[in-house]
Amino acid sequence: MFRAIAEGNWRKPLDLTIPSTWEGELKVPFPTFVRNKDWTVSETVFPQYTRLPAELQLRILQLCDQPSLFELMHTSRHIRAEAQKLFFSEPNTWYRVEADWLLAGGHAGETIHDMSFLACAKQVYVEFDWMTERTWMDEESLEHWVGTEEEALATGYGGTDERMQNFWRTVQRCLPQVNHIVVGDDHDRSDYHDGQLPTGLYRKVGEMCPREIRVSVDLLRGDGSTNNRLKRAMWQLAIAQGAVSTKASQAWKSCQRLTQPNVVPPKKPFHGPVGRFLEYDTLSKDIQEQKRAIRVHRIIAVERLHFNWTHKSFTCASSGCHLQFQQPEEYTTHVIPTKHDKRLNEKQELPEYLERLFTRNDERLDELARLRVEKERSLIAWWGQKGSAQRYDAVKESLHQLEYDPLYAQDKPVSEHKVIQQMSYLDKIICKIMEDEAWSEPVRCFGWHRWPV
Repeated sequence: MFRAIAEGNWRKPLDLTIPSTWEGELKVPFPTFVRNKDWTVSETVFPQYTRLPAELQLRILQLCDQPSLFELMHTSRHIRAEAQKLFFSEPNTWYRVEADWLLAGGHAGETIHDMSFLACAKQVYVEFDWMTERTWMDEESLEHWVGTEEEALATGYGGTDERMQNFWRTVQRCLPQVNHIVVGDDHDRSDYHDGQLPTGLYRKVGEMCPREIRVSVDLLRGDGSTNNRLKRAMWQLAIAQGAVSTKASQAWKSCQRLTQPNVVPPKKPFHGPVGRFLEYDTLSKDIQEQKRAIRVHRIIAVERLHFNWTHKSFTCASSGCHLQFQQPEEYTTHVIPTKHDKRLNEKQELPEYLERLFTRNDERLDELARLRVEKERSLIAWWGQKGSAQRYDAVKESLHQLEYDPLYAQDKPVSEHKVIQQMSYLDKIICKIMEDEAWSEPVRCFGWHRWPV
């Protein structure tokens, strides 16, 4: 964990609301991305704008940053249209999408994100959990597979080729404006074939990408150690100009890696009983990811303290360690394997004003946790006890919304809906409450597959 903390974080403003992955990579929630901290409210109007030549109007919009453009997307029709074009054309912004959603068919019911927003995205980072040959096999073949990645690629075992083609068809349907896709995961690829990257599997997936979409591969690698720092490396598929897309005309070339954290797309509207549950569920995950990121932010704060706007060497604050850090990133690289940021002596590592910042963040997360508990209690009260009329009505209401609400559309029977399986978690909470209250009767959780339809 936390081996892939990106370089250069110390140059950016410290924002403790930004969550991280298990490997310490930051990902920016959309509300944070479009929040302009430097805005000052002004009552001044600019009526002359509409009388300016169209070229000057456009030039003014081109000078706006992303948060300003997002606000302008909610104004007049003309300004809204131009602001939207500029907003989605920003070359350094990549929207993070889970590969599992696309692999499952890209249906509205399989994602919490706003699909109308994703339909406008031009640059998308598709995040795989850990891409292996098994990622692309059908369920029946998975049970019997015992071969290697190379064997699966050579034979197309388990419908591998067809599933890759379906993946790209889904990308084109769900992301119709996309012109550049980056595919990647957070698995350490240091020891893959002596570092010959990208992997054969990623190469094949990328080479099946439609010609009109540029494709890149983004992978983590280090020196092979289980503890040392990992870094991102990227390769882009280059096709000879004017050539037919064949193996002979394609080549994977190393390219500059992404310099900014990915942006998590906005969530779709949550309404109805299913929306209430998903709002609770996503809040739980948001709290978990923000708490996970606290260590990353503390490491960043130490680097910023000594090397942002100044350059002061410092010594490790862990008892018994006297290592000096002369340059940015040395401290981060040191604490990743040693965890010395967690084992401090009496020396104060952060000044009081920064510690207050982290204390206020803890209080903010505590408040979110209290809100989460309130939502949980409300859901449990609505859900009712197993076998009760209240439970029957709650299930019926949920199934009805899943069947007819387009925000939750998918290609399976409603009783097999992903959200149905997620909502079974409420029964586990009820079981835990009953156990904590020492109920005399043994409690059996009510499985989702036994719900009345």
